[in-house]
Amino acid sequence: MRYRIVAVILLILIGILVAQSRAQSPVARSEFEVASIKRNVSGSTDRLIRPTSGRLSVNNMTLKDLLTFAYEVRDFQISGGPGWINSDHYDIEAKTDGASAPKQMEEPMLQALLENRFSLKVHRETKELPVYELTVAKSGLKLQPTKEGSCITRDPNQQLARGQKQSDFCGFLGMGRGGLDATKGSMPDLAMAFSFILSRTVVDKTGLTEAFDVHLKFAPDQSADSANPSIFTAVQEQLGLKLESGKGPVEVLVIDQVERPSEN
Repeated sequence: MRYRIVAVILLILIGILVAQSRAQSPVARSEFEVASIKRNVSGSTDRLIRPTSGRLSVNNMTLKDLLTFAYEVRDFQISGGPGWINSDHYDIEAKTDGASAPKQMEEPMLQALLENRFSLKVHRETKELPVYELTVAKSGLKLQPTKEGSCITRDPNQQLARGQKQSDFCGFLGMGRGGLDATKGSMPDLAMAFSFILSRTVVDKTGLTEAFDVHLKFAPDQSADSANPSIFTAVQEQLGLKLESGKGPVEVLVIDQVERPSEN
């Protein structure tokens, strides 16, 4: 179950990492030819979104989950809307002509689907909100820059060879319950990962431009009986970094209107 949730988180991370290209390379607005939406009342905690050639499959996801994909935001950046957007779960099967790329289906086409079937209207605005600032601790940085040649540049068209792990590849970023691992990760990448774990924007103020290998263990959900320290203590003791509370501008997606969809 947790691995599927991690997969969803990583998909969100990938979407946000390429979000800046949106202004330079806008995707043409198009819509799914047909879409089926049904409530999922299974009670399962597994969630999945899977775009394939000409098809988008969604299993057991809330509208709030879908908004994070469609508008490239994190859940804590979504404001407004009734309580059911975070409690009602849906299965969706949507089809197009087969020429649409997965990213196009997850963004403009999913936006259009939500607007049409959920009567969704949103706008973006920037608010001054609590953030965490990532800095180098006074005790000094404990991370070492990634050594040249210590990781593999992956060809996305090739499958893993026997004995290879995802963490063997440069740019790997993995999060699980009480752990974070990165291979040749930048400080902005690390700040982004912390923002998901802490449900608050994390601003990189380290000034570090090198890439690092990161292995962090911390108490999940601030559990008192965990053998590991809180994430704040772990970041300082294990990485030589510090997370400090502050305030800063955060882009927010505001829900102006939304309705439950009719099922079909």
